[in-house]
Amino acid sequence: MLLADGTIQAEIYNSIPNVPFANSSIVVIPPVEGYLLSCVAQLTATIDGSNWLWLRSFKGVVPTPIVTLPPGSGMLIAQGEIDHQSFIAWPNSLPTEAGTGAGRMRNIMLAPAAGANWTLQTSSHQRWEVLGVSALLRTSAAAGTRQASLLLYDRLGNAIMRYPTNFTQAAGLAYGYYFYTGATHMQTNAIWITAPLPTTLFLDPLMSLQSAVQNMDGGDAWQNVSCLVREWMGVGHA
Repeated sequence: MLLADGTIQAEIYNSIPNVPFANSSIVVIPPVEGYLLSCVAQLTATIDGSNWLWLRSFKGVVPTPIVTLPPGSGMLIAQGEIDHQSFIAWPNSLPTEAGTGAGRMRNIMLAPAAGANWTLQTSSHQRWEVLGVSALLRTSAAAGTRQASLLLYDRLGNAIMRYPTNFTQAAGLAYGYYFYTGATHMQTNAIWITAPLPTTLFLDPLMSLQSAVQNMDGGDAWQNVSCLVREWMGVGHA
């Protein structure tokens, strides 16, 4: 940092994980009078390509930890993702919204308890495009048929869309379910069932996709739940 008196000062800050953003860390650099010349970020004990890193500069008050974004936390001056091939500089770098660019592919595995449905939910800084869902539903010997579907919820917990299957599953069976774009409603050999998803199914911050089983028994169990998503991180969509 170039201070107002003409001297250059280097500072080191360590990140501290905080509760509002799961699996993330935020460093808030105290305000100074002067110019930010450069910033270098170092990550330890990480796998290449498994982390997102972005730098944001605000004018005004920023609460700690950051749980509100502009205009509540001041005016955004510069923001962008950092990698080894690009740079962020004011005023050349424009704020970007999650969903811009290629993103990264992730396969998210879920392991719900017996008798419970599963939930796939974004954090407050994530945006996911759901490409496909596969799961095995094993029903108990309790009488009655089950019918599985997926429910889309907004960030307030309101169900806004259902993606059903057109077939039922009897007791004491194990069916594989596959939801993906372009699929048709089909059942094959009483072993697996397919159902379509829309061509662009996006989960914005705090939205969720959940399984829903009609007549679910306490002994029923979802197994091998795998959700393929394309992920972006950002602040322009909060």
